[in-house]
Formats: sequence, C-alpha cells, structure tokens
Amino acid sequence: MSSPTDPYARLDEIYAEIPDVGCKGLCHDSCHSVGATVLERARVAERGVQLPEMGAFPDGCPALTMFKRCGVYEARPTICRLWAATESMPCPYGCRPAAGRMLTDPEAADLLRRVSQVSASVLERRTPDRRLGKRAVGRPGRRRR
Repeated sequence: MSSPTDPYARLDEIYAEIPDVGCKGLCHDSCHSVGATVLERARVAERGVQLPEMGAFPDGCPALTMFKRCGVYEARPTICRLWAATESMPCPYGCRPAAGRMLTDPEAADLLRRVSQVSASVLERRTPDRRLGKRAVGRPGRRRR
C-alpha cells in the first residue's frame, strides 16, 4: 500500500490495475487528444514534455518522439494506458491485454475517476506559493527555496 502523502505511488497503484497490452508502438496516429489530470501533466512535465490542459494536438501528441514513439511511456496519463485495454478503445493494430480480458467502460471510468480524485487531493493540499511538481507534490514539510 502506498503512502497517503505520495500521490505518484497512489497513481502507480491505480495504473497497475490496467492490463498490459504489449504495445507495438504503431498507434501514434491515434495520439491527437490527451486528457490528463494536473498531477499527470506534472509527472509528464518532469520528463520534459508539457501537455496542455485539454485539447487536440493537430500535429500529434507533444510526447511523441521523432520516431513516433511515446517519449514519456512510463509516465503516460491514464487515458493513454487505457488505449487498447478498454472495450471501447481497441487498438487497430492488434495490441490486446496479455490476459485476454479488456476492461469494461464502467471499469475504465472508475479508474479515471480515482485518478482524478488523487489529483484533486494534491490540489487541496497545495498552497498558492508552491508549484505542482516533483518537489511540491506529496512532500509535505519540505519548502521550496
């Protein structure tokens, strides 16, 4: 069980409930709109990629590398993890959960809701003078210098 003060560990616990789909890296043409929580965007930003709050990316997701692979795969948002693992988002290239069972839409919606709750709990604890990022998120008692 994760520490209640470590939101990234809490995200990882939720992410562990999403089946691995053995991504072949062929779906880059589907990466045009990414909904991510503030906490997920902060995690991606720590890897050098700024995701806008919400919206379409006419030229593809800013996390795609020049080789059309996800440059933040380990930190990718929930919606990206649900791709090919959820009944309503099958991969057109045949990636499927190794265990064979895809998540139902209500299961996926529940995961998205729980991730949003983790992000909201971080925002509630945040003070106006602290930025959301690695040093401020989930590290109570530490001060920015």
